[in-house]
Amino acid sequence: MSVCENVHAVVTSRKRTAIDDHKLINQTSDEDDDIDVIEKCLTASSTAIAAHDDSHLRIHSSDTSSSVRPLDSLVGSEPLATRSRDRLRRRLKYFFMSPIDKWRAKGRLPYKLGLQVIKIVFVTIQLILFGSDMSDYMTLEANMATSLRKLFLPNYDTLREVMTYPPAAGPYALYERQDLFDAIDYAIHRFANISDVSVGSFGYQTANTSVQPMSVLDVCVKYYAKASLRPSDYYYFIDNKIKRKCFAVNNTHNPGDEAWNQFKIDDYLKAEGFEMKKKFDGLVSVSVGIPLRTIYLNSLSTYDAPECYNLDVSILFDNSQHSGQMLMSLTSTNRRHECDGNLKDHEEQTHIERQVLNVGVILLCVLSGFLCLRSIIRGQKLKSKTVFFFRKHFGKDLSFEGVGNLLVWCGLLRYLGFFHKYNVLIVTLKHALPHVLRFLLCALILYSGFCFCGWVVLGPYHFKFRTISRTSECLFALMNGDDLFATFAITNTKSALIWWFSRIYLYGFIILFIYVVLSLFIAIIMDSYETIKDYYQNGFPLTDMQKFIAECEDSLASYLEEQRHRPTLWQSCVRYWDSLKSFVSSLTRRRRQ
Repeated sequence: MSVCENVHAVVTSRKRTAIDDHKLINQTSDEDDDIDVIEKCLTASSTAIAAHDDSHLRIHSSDTSSSVRPLDSLVGSEPLATRSRDRLRRRLKYFFMSPIDKWRAKGRLPYKLGLQVIKIVFVTIQLILFGSDMSDYMTLEANMATSLRKLFLPNYDTLREVMTYPPAAGPYALYERQDLFDAIDYAIHRFANISDVSVGSFGYQTANTSVQPMSVLDVCVKYYAKASLRPSDYYYFIDNKIKRKCFAVNNTHNPGDEAWNQFKIDDYLKAEGFEMKKKFDGLVSVSVGIPLRTIYLNSLSTYDAPECYNLDVSILFDNSQHSGQMLMSLTSTNRRHECDGNLKDHEEQTHIERQVLNVGVILLCVLSGFLCLRSIIRGQKLKSKTVFFFRKHFGKDLSFEGVGNLLVWCGLLRYLGFFHKYNVLIVTLKHALPHVLRFLLCALILYSGFCFCGWVVLGPYHFKFRTISRTSECLFALMNGDDLFATFAITNTKSALIWWFSRIYLYGFIILFIYVVLSLFIAIIMDSYETIKDYYQNGFPLTDMQKFIAECEDSLASYLEEQRHRPTLWQSCVRYWDSLKSFVSSLTRRRRQ
């Protein structure tokens, strides 16, 4: 066998070893560029030697060992697999270090932690401002809705706006036909005199210079196309096709005119060729649309300028159930409009400041997202190479688990997790999560059974069990000890069977979920906490990767020194190319001799 053939075999063997041991740790950061150089240069070496072999370069096999010696300079005297293993240990050790340890080792401030803190400050400020504005707006909207109901609905009591349970009054409804006409007339009369009777600043959706000083008010009627009912004979005939007719109440009088007090909607509809009294058997609903405008003065501070809105008020008389009870409700839709006032400068200043804050939050979030994406990509690369290394050298597969963050504040939990005395909550939740999920699956099945049973059986007799959603909310409140007596007290007592069933059902649910399910749930968490506390005292069990990293005896300074003195890709190519040329030259000289 020729020397070139021996050299080619050795180079091929070294090349395969380098590829197998280094393809799992290169290209994650700049420190691994020379790994690719080894592969490229060894490939070039094989090509060059093959070319010499084709040119009939022959040397006796007795000179093989002396000819191969220069090849050791290409890969170093230390075994390549050992160096790869040590390098991987150092990289894993550095990857799992806390930001404080990295700061102490490198002398560089943890800018990622600082960025997270700054982002939290900006996002929190933005959230506080948004929450304050939304709270003020919702309060104004609720107060405005209450005032509109008091203005346009007859005999409306504001106590209905107070959320009490059980409700202090029954449904707000009509029960006589004449009451419907009276309620519509009342709303129209109040609309015509809105500027005089209301405490708030209301106006019509028309300009002062308009020919029509008042907005056009709409009355819409929905009814079945044909409906004939004779209860005495148990006879009915209904064409269930629903028709809808709308009538515009023209501005026959000026706002505030006494003539509006004589307006009758029944007479007006008759003049339009529609008799509502003949449609009551098939009447589905009647709606009255009232267009208004208003100005919210707010507190008139620099950050609380007046706001202008268009109000589309709708009064609905719902008779869809045909139960003899026509429910009345009022809703309003607010559409903001630009104001024409003398405080525009303050409003523009506030808008600019808010936009600067919003742009700052966006930039910080984009930068943070980029850094997170870069860390995830690098971590995934290191993970895949570590998994490959363990599978090849140890025959084991590693499992990597990740936990998502909840909101921006939870991003700091990652940094607390590096300090063993502050991450008890995180470690306990991580340890207890599989057991909790399995337990919750069984509890959810049992809870669903109680929900459906209560909804089907108690729904017709109990206010809290009318819908499946309300039933679930009621049972969850009972499980937390909320409003127990009221749930028992408002059960319909007309049926003894339902009364006894409700007692057995409620007592059974409370005993099962409060004294059994919740106790077991707490026991699972406490068991995980005791286990973690024992680990803190006696040490956490090491995983295979932690054992692998623990074998690294090098300090972080050696790792950082290695990165600083690592040659560039061009320098490595030049160095290995010079070694290859000297190796080929030595072969050529021996052939000439």
